Amino acid sequence: MFWVVVGGVICFVVNPALGVAYVLLIVFLPVLKIISDNKKKKRIAQLRIDALDYGINFDGAMTGADFEQAFAELMRRYGAGEVIVTKQSGDYGVDVVVNGSEGRSVFQCKWSSGSVGVKAVQEVCAGKIHYRADHAYVVTNSRFTKNAETLAETTGVQLWDGGVLLYLVEKVKSTEREQTKESEVKVAKRKHNND
Repeated sequence: MFWVVVGGVICFVVNPALGVAYVLLIVFLPVLKIISDNKKKKRIAQLRIDALDYGINFDGAMTGADFEQAFAELMRRYGAGEVIVTKQSGDYGVDVVVNGSEGRSVFQCKWSSGSVGVKAVQEVCAGKIHYRADHAYVVTNSRFTKNAETLAETTGVQLWDGGVLLYLVEKVKSTEREQTKESEVKVAKRKHNND
């Protein structure tokens, strides 16, 4: 705080207009940050509601199997390719397999109220080998431990946390809105041409 005041005094001495601008900046920056934070919170809240359309309930209890099914549906709607949900047990650390244009990808899905640890990365690494996949991911509604991040970095496993999951929801929702608009335009054009 001391240096903020010193900076303001120096600005006033050098150029009074600059001093006024400095004070306004110091006063209004926190206000702008609050406004920005509120917009971000509203956007995230809306995305969490949008996620319900795909069966992902960030605010409610989901089982691991529910999350696997919801994530698979989200990937289908994203257009990722052929999406397969593996059996519940004996899946070799893989819950969802996607055969797409980028090759085969395997996903370990973890619905968690806490941080997802290194075990999930280890499991999907083994699953990647077993399924002869090109890419391996761990996806969660939550976040990852530092150890999980470190192992993922050295093994090439991609980590998708709750933020990435919400981004994916946003992309799918946006694409579906565009497709709906295009459909409505085509129908309107056909109707206009028939009249």
